[in-house]
Amino acid sequence: MAIIYPLALPSYDELPSVSFTRAPVQASAINRETRARDVFVHEGDTWRLEAVISARSIERADKWIDWLMRLDGFVGTFLMGDPFRMVSPVPTIGAPVIAGGGQLGTEIVTGGWAPSEALVLKSGQNIQIGSGLEARLYRVVEDAASDAGGFATVNLRPRVGVATADLTPIQMNGAEGLFRLTSSNLAAWTESRRRETSGLRFTAESVHAA
Repeated sequence: MAIIYPLALPSYDELPSVSFTRAPVQASAINRETRARDVFVHEGDTWRLEAVISARSIERADKWIDWLMRLDGFVGTFLMGDPFRMVSPVPTIGAPVIAGGGQLGTEIVTGGWAPSEALVLKSGQNIQIGSGLEARLYRVVEDAASDAGGFATVNLRPRVGVATADLTPIQMNGAEGLFRLTSSNLAAWTESRRRETSGLRFTAESVHAA
């Protein structure tokens, strides 16, 4: 049977430690005339992550090993979020969506919220925009409120580098994004006579454009 991507994670409960790093695409240079530093910001921000796997048994470890094998290094993709931020700190008030296609950058106009709410998104929470191969994971970096029309401008990171589609749903609980392994040789582990498996981990990078 053909493998259909993106794959789902075998388990969030077996990831005791996940490190996330934002990797912006930027450059800078010293202006020879003014001696000021010019900063150039480009699209293509990504998340980079490293996850440690703690399988409860050799059978559970086999699930992870086979999952890594099915990803085939750079070939496959999978959906993943922050295991410790899967539940929104605020209730979903309304049916939030992207309000307007073609948006890029760090501020996105959203709609579908209940009108005139003081807090619809909380700084520090994760949200998901899109689904499947279009799923992208973002962190809200400033509290957001809705106006009388149910619209809210959301300040988020990484930068939105692929133009948004109008009315794309925004997911607040169980937020995930599309990721790909950062090495073609990551299915490595150690087994012992005590039927224990150790050393399982993986590194990945969010997919900018599928």
